[in-house]
Amino acid sequence: MIGKLKPYFEYYSFDPSKTEPSYILIELTGGCTLECPYCPRTYSKRKRGNMNDDMFRSIIDNIVKHYPSVKEVGFHGFG
Repeated sequence: MIGKLKPYFEYYSFDPSKTEPSYILIELTGGCTLECPYCPRTYSKRKRGNMNDDMFRSIIDNIVKHYPSVKEVGFHGFG
């Protein structure tokens, strides 16, 4: 099966070292305490909580400094 799909993987693959992001998504919170059976957060072992201000500023500063190709930054909370 994989043999038949190999051309598609090669066509859609890219080398991250040769591309620059134009969009970055930042997770501001992972603090949801619900355990919805359809949500991947329910099964995650990641620490729950909110990003502090210093971490947020550091991320934004690093984006500005190292990723000039970024034109848009999005925010979300995954649980």
